[in-house]
Amino acid sequence: MNHQSPNENKKTKRSARRSAGGFLDPRAYPRHRGFTIVELLVAMSIFAIVLTTTSISFIGSLRSQRAATKLIEANENASITIERIAREIRTGTSFLVSSDRTRLSFINAREDSVVYYLAEDLDGSENQRIYEIITLGGTPTPPFPLTSKGVNIKRLSFELDNYNDSKDLPSVEKITMSLTVGLPEGTQNISDVETRIQTTISARPLNTLPPEDNDGNGENEQGENQGEE
Repeated sequence: MNHQSPNENKKTKRSARRSAGGFLDPRAYPRHRGFTIVELLVAMSIFAIVLTTTSISFIGSLRSQRAATKLIEANENASITIERIAREIRTGTSFLVSSDRTRLSFINAREDSVVYYLAEDLDGSENQRIYEIITLGGTPTPPFPLTSKGVNIKRLSFELDNYNDSKDLPSVEKITMSLTVGLPEGTQNISDVETRIQTTISARPLNTLPPEDNDGNGENEQGENQGEE
């Protein structure tokens, strides 16, 4: 009866695990098998689904951020337009508002006729823009757009009111301007988002001074009163 030492048993097992060509026999290592084609396909499918879902979410967030930035820029452009109109109104006279309240005309401090109104974009887009027309020497200038192409003014209205806060001053005309700002139609995600802006401007023409200050009588009367005292 042949007895083999432990070292010889190990050598016999190692040689049995090798095939005839000298390579390792995969059947001798059942626990060290690779992935099958089905397992690889399942893993790749799961990875593709996760990657697609993540990409869609990221792209949607990026588009929303860009649209929000455009809306902020539109509001800034509308604010600049309001400030420009307000500067002209503060020193204007002879205000007139159209029946539909979308058109305001008056005379500015340079004695020029100024008109502000809302109309479709003359460049062919579907936006509505605020336009300005100034009549210089009897000749009106071409309509000049105050708002940019990326701004859609959905509504514009003017309200005219007269009030008098001092007996020594004539009635002051007060104009309330309201507008709704949005993005052009078709802007993804937030095309329906609107910003409503309203401001009230009091006209203060340069020639509306107290009567006593126009002819200097007020200062003379004060001087005489001080001399008598």
